[in-house]
Amino acid sequence: NADVVSNCWSSGEVRATGNDVGGLVGVNREWGDVIVSDSFWDSDTSGQATSAGGTGKTTAEMQTAKTFLDAGWDFVGEMVNGTDDIWWIDEGQDYPRLWWEKYSGGTGEPNDPYRIATAADLIALGQMPEDYDKHFILTADIDLDPNLPGRKVFDRAVIAPDTNDVSWWFEGTPFAGVFDGRGHTIRHLSIAGGSFLGLFGRLDPTASVSNLGLEAVAISGTGWYIGGLVGSNNQGSIAASYSTGSVGGGSSVGGLVGYNSDGSITTNYSTASVSGDGYIGGLVGFSSGSIVHCYSAGWVNGNWSVGGLVGDNHGDIAASFWDIDTSGRTWSAGGTGKTSAEMQTVQTFLEAGWDFVGETVNGTDDIWWILEGQDYPRLWWELGDAALP
Repeated sequence: NADVVSNCWSSGEVRATGNDVGGLVGVNREWGDVIVSDSFWDSDTSGQATSAGGTGKTTAEMQTAKTFLDAGWDFVGEMVNGTDDIWWIDEGQDYPRLWWEKYSGGTGEPNDPYRIATAADLIALGQMPEDYDKHFILTADIDLDPNLPGRKVFDRAVIAPDTNDVSWWFEGTPFAGVFDGRGHTIRHLSIAGGSFLGLFGRLDPTASVSNLGLEAVAISGTGWYIGGLVGSNNQGSIAASYSTGSVGGGSSVGGLVGYNSDGSITTNYSTASVSGDGYIGGLVGFSSGSIVHCYSAGWVNGNWSVGGLVGDNHGDIAASFWDIDTSGRTWSAGGTGKTSAEMQTVQTFLEAGWDFVGETVNGTDDIWWILEGQDYPRLWWELGDAALP
């Protein structure tokens, strides 16, 4: 019986010359011919148009799932070719990868979290709902600018997207794990879609997102629950994070979080401009949870239940502020409105118990710092050593 080589691929450059040179297999004639089935090589990157086995494909074809699905390869999330979930792919950006090659390292356990280092890692996470209960850390800044190669304008949340798109009820798998940004930023996230939009579509009660910056987001939805960071937070924890850019939608729209139900939102801020129909807030659109030591400073516009900090509130809001000048709003369902000058004065926040670098009355965690008269409070990790007194 002949040996079999099946479900394999190669993409490396092959520089050798001669008769026994191939993109996938150089020679296949010893000990009886080996059967090479459902295997491929990249004819562009290898520089080889022929092989002693396999099928040559262009780079574009090698980065398309259908090429391999048609050959019977078993991918994560499909069942036609099996349920072992052997392969996964970041289409248009990478070749198929083995299921265990996830991200840039780690195992997803608390003591060895998965490492997210590239746009491909982040997008891959979004395609792996079976990992939504794992631990992740961001190890580098990531730019999702749709004008960059391999990027795009998303039509859903990147992580834990709604799979329905037409209802106010979420369908899909919420994120229930831990995502620590480690003081890194994700820039130029662009989404044009329906409901549950943001970097995260929905957080479950066990979810934790912290130490993450979303810069220059451009998010536009036609439905409910839309935020720069999270569309809908169902009792999850969001801490030491921020958003900038613009967020727009129908109902329950916020610069940071669209809808906040019984979870805590602590030590966060948003300067994103926010617009929509109803339940519109500079930080959170609709909240029935807790908001503590947060602020917003972006322009806010809507038709009803529109607030500088929160559009509608049925929870607890403490020691939180919004800029009445930049937001164009003198009212909010919670929080305290301040002028831009007051928002750039440390005493405003110290009197509310905010913990700043260099003071110990409000704590020693050194969560915030400020350049008085020039800027709003910033999180300690945003400028690293420059934040030190």
